[in-house]
Amino acid sequence: MTSLQTFGGQKFPVAALLASSAGRSWSGIQAELRAHPQGEILPVEPRHMEITIALDTMPGYVQRRAGALCQRTPVHRGTIWFCPIGFKEDDILLSASLSRILHLFIGAEMFIALDGLRSENGAARDIPYLADIDDELVRQLALRVLQELEHETAAGKLLVEQIATALLTHVHCSYAGHPVAALSRTSARGRLDSKRLARVMDFMESHLEQALSLTDLAEVACLSPFHFARAFKETIGVPPHRYLSERRLAHARTLLDDPSRSIADVALACCFSSQASFTRAFQRSTGMTPGAYRAATASASLQVPARTAGNSNIR
Repeated sequence: MTSLQTFGGQKFPVAALLASSAGRSWSGIQAELRAHPQGEILPVEPRHMEITIALDTMPGYVQRRAGALCQRTPVHRGTIWFCPIGFKEDDILLSASLSRILHLFIGAEMFIALDGLRSENGAARDIPYLADIDDELVRQLALRVLQELEHETAAGKLLVEQIATALLTHVHCSYAGHPVAALSRTSARGRLDSKRLARVMDFMESHLEQALSLTDLAEVACLSPFHFARAFKETIGVPPHRYLSERRLAHARTLLDDPSRSIADVALACCFSSQASFTRAFQRSTGMTPGAYRAATASASLQVPARTAGNSNIR
């Protein structure tokens, strides 16, 4: 089976890849930003659910044909297309080049992660083949994935996996022939008890330098990923990814106090894919670049002996 990371390249071999989540270790979802030339796209049987969103209004249209079904869709900012798993298209025609198209590929395994779903292929293939969808929630969730794709954060993996779960839940409930049955509003509003919360926070603290998924944390709490994310936010006021991001950036400040560790090494230790991504996130959090922070703390530590030298007569 074609992997999430390689499916986009197989389906769109001539489209320019502007950004990709490959290498981010996201689970169950792959994001790609592509520029498509005018012309025909050869059909590939989808092994993963595809959600496509136009980021800019462009001239022309996208035409998709599958059997007797023919969709011709003008390309406006926010236009959405669905291509479900196993739905074989006959052809796709682009009447003009498209400069910024976001593709989200959701793995088949995600369809069994929701409570109440037991058949991977059955649930996945319940999603219809749709074009020109007007769904603001899908747009906003997809744009948040794009933001993380373009500006990586310390807990981006966790954030994106929560978004993928929310996106898939919404799509399945809103569009599938048989809505998800087991997502209880009452249970989702529950708070984590003190013991579960302590276990999760201790686990985070001891794994700040390791990639953590939403599933990892949910297993520590003995809850489903969906219910864990809701309960965690209800309990402490922020979602898991934001809390983990804050803890990793605090850990980064501690690591920067060690002059033997390079900034690139600190970035890697705190689960950033690059020093540039780490620098942007650190500056957003502290108002200083990592280098400036290190220089400021080093300067402050040098002033301590001078200040204490004359304190011998203090009683």
